[in-house]
Order: sequence, then structure tokens, then C-alpha cells
Amino acid sequence: MTRKYEILAIGNAIADVLGHVPETFLTDLALEKGAMRLVDAEASAALLAAMETHSTTRLQTAAGGSAANTAACIGLLGGRAAYIGKVADDALGAFFRESMEAASVDFYCSAPHDSVPTATCVAAVTPDGERTMSTHLGACRELGPDDVDERLVLSAELVFLEGYLLDSPSSSAALLKACEVARSVGIPVAISLSDGNCVRRHLPVLRHLVEKNLINVILANDREIAALFEVASAEEAFPIILRELFQTCVVTLGGDGAAIVEGFGDELDHDPAIHVARVPAGRVEKIVDLVGAGDSFAAGYLLGYVRWGDDMRAAALGAACAANVISGSGARPAKPFLQDAEIAWRIAPTPRTTPSAVATLLAFDEAAKRYVKAHKESDARDHEAWSAVIDQSGAIAALNDDHLTAYMAAFRLYARGLENPLYPNWQDHQTMCVIARRTAFKHHLADSLPQNFTFY
Repeated sequence: MTRKYEILAIGNAIADVLGHVPETFLTDLALEKGAMRLVDAEASAALLAAMETHSTTRLQTAAGGSAANTAACIGLLGGRAAYIGKVADDALGAFFRESMEAASVDFYCSAPHDSVPTATCVAAVTPDGERTMSTHLGACRELGPDDVDERLVLSAELVFLEGYLLDSPSSSAALLKACEVARSVGIPVAISLSDGNCVRRHLPVLRHLVEKNLINVILANDREIAALFEVASAEEAFPIILRELFQTCVVTLGGDGAAIVEGFGDELDHDPAIHVARVPAGRVEKIVDLVGAGDSFAAGYLLGYVRWGDDMRAAALGAACAANVISGSGARPAKPFLQDAEIAWRIAPTPRTTPSAVATLLAFDEAAKRYVKAHKESDARDHEAWSAVIDQSGAIAALNDDHLTAYMAAFRLYARGLENPLYPNWQDHQTMCVIARRTAFKHHLADSLPQNFTFY
């Protein structure tokens, strides 16, 4: 059964304010580099004033929050994403909603808060690209179990949670409800550990989630996974994961890429050199800042996890997404994901050859050729030829899992109309493009076509 959403993310809905500062800014204000701290409204305002004075660039405001960034990146990858969060009935809350919708994410906020402001996170980015965050949770703290609609959880193929939800008793209860609802029907749950200090603050709860198998996938960086197992490094954590966990842990290692560790849970010693899979980091010419690196990696990985069930391929897509984001400023893509050659290449689903897929694509192509030929010979609309194209689009939709693509066929036909505005019925080309894209965008055929075949 195809569910409405591929990923439902739940997290702290935060308006990010980002600026670039010298290293001395952190030492002068006694900020722990690379960490996230919780502050009250007064401290947040004071830090923001200091940022306005010392930032070497104009301050940027964007919709943020770890899970929100991930959901937005999934939407920008073409995934079907939804997000549950709590904002206030204020200007920043409206800005947040509009930003998520612009990223093709359905945003669910059951009731905007009317007395607590929308949360803000002031992110100070140093010249090495590291970000140090100070967060005022505001309305985020009011997210609770009642905001987690069970029907919405059941409409997703995977539920993604951020560890920062544990910082509020109310949002922590929302997290637990989402886990229990999803796991009751076998929907996989993934969690991001968010921050090393967050892990240390909530170690008992995180261990409960792991021990009770309420989560399937743990996403973390090297510091966070080390904090979860109270060891000095990620490499020391890997043997523990192999021995004690049943979950999959995906650990980002900065410039060293990522590691995928599948727990055996059998209390035996397993050699990490054999059982830990490694994925190289994406290619980056210049790192502008590391804001959103982990969130965008999670987006690529989770979308791949849902679509392909292949951890290595999913992590490689995650690495490509992270490379894109850190090439620019902020937590969103430096260039559109689907215009990034590396991402576009990696996101194409695994080719699958079936006789019905090949036959249907060839039939679609022949119908398109007849339609174009009819309009070359006459200005009159050929209803029979157009009906044949529609019929083949319907046949494509019926195939579902055959990984068939009609997208290029439709796009070429549409493009022909755009190249010549006088070409008859170019709106029909656009209609066909939409039909084909909706029915077959995710289902690509890239092998075993006749040698003389060309997409029309």
C-alpha cells in the first residue's frame, strides 16, 4: 500500500537567525563551540544584538529546526514529506509555515500558540564553518501528544524524530506517542540524536527507546554516538552497537564520510573492520558553513531508505545532499537539489527490466510520435492520437513497481511545444508532462531498451 507521505517528521519548529563571526566572538561570550545551548528570551535577545554588531555578513533568517530542515530537504528532493511542529500565532510563525510550504512540505500545527512566541535559534558560524547555536524554545515547548494525530502517523512510510524534542516534557511525550503509534503497525521510526549535550541530558530516555525497540534507525554524528554509549569516540562505539543493538546506526564522520553499523544484538564480538560499512563524504570545493550538514544528510538517507531499502545507496545520497548544503550558507540547498548532477544521478531508482515495462514505454513512445506527426501534417487537433497518448499514460500508472519512466518522453514532447509557441495545442504537451511526471517520476527504466530507441 502506498501511503500519502514517504516521511513524517516531528520536531521543534524554529526560526533560525544565522551570522558569520570571528573565533573571538565565541570566547568573549563563553560559548561552547559547535554545541547547542538552551537560553531564555532575554539571553536570546542579547546574543542577537551582539550578532548584529559582530557578524561579518548580513544576518539571515530562515525556517529551521533539525527535523524541519530535514523535511524541507526531502521536499526539495521531490519526496512526499509532512511535518508536525508548534509555532505561535505571530509573524515568525507565519514565516515558518510559508517556508515549509515553499519546500513542498505539508505543515501540521494543530493550534498556533497565542501567548508564547515562535522559537528562535541564533547560530554563530565561525570561519571554519562550524556553527554554535543558542536556542529559545518558545512555542516549541507546547508541542504535546494531542498534536500528534494518529491518522497522520499512519499515513507515512517512516516517522522521523529529532532528539531535541526531549528537552520539553510535553514534546517528549509527543515523541513517545509517535513511536508507539508507528511501531504498533510496523511503520519504521528514525531518530536524530541532535547534539552531544542533548544526548547526555536525556540518556535514560534514549536508552529506553533503544532497549524497547521503539526506533529502527539512529542518526548521529561522531560526538553524539560516543555520548550515547559514554565512550570517547565513534570508533569505540561501533563494537558496542554490533554487540548490543538491533538497530541500524548511521554515523556521520565529517570529512571521513559516514559509517553504517547494523547491530546484531547477540552479545558476541564482531569485527568492525568487517561489519562497519563506510561511505565517503561528498565532494566539496569550498565549505561555506556546516549549518544543516547533518539535517540534509538525514534527508537524503531517509528518502533513500524508504525508496530503496539500501543503506549504502541511501547514505551516498545523504552525503551528496550534505555536500550541496555546506557549499552555501544556511541549512537549505546551495543550488536546487534536482539540478545538482551528483544528486540527480544518485536519486534515480535502481533500474529494473521487465517485459511489460519495456513494452509500455515503447507503446507510449509510438503514441507520442503519432501525435506529433499528426500536428506536423495538419493544424487540426487529432483527438484519436491524443487519446492514445492518454491511454498509454494510464498504462504507465498501472505498472507502479516496474520502475518505468515516461518523464523524458513527456518532457521532450512538452519542450517541443515551448520551442515554438505557434505549435498547435502546446498546452496538451504540458498536460501530458504533468500526467507522466505524477505517475512515473519515481519509476525509472534505464536498461535493456532496443538500441535504436530514443525518448521522443
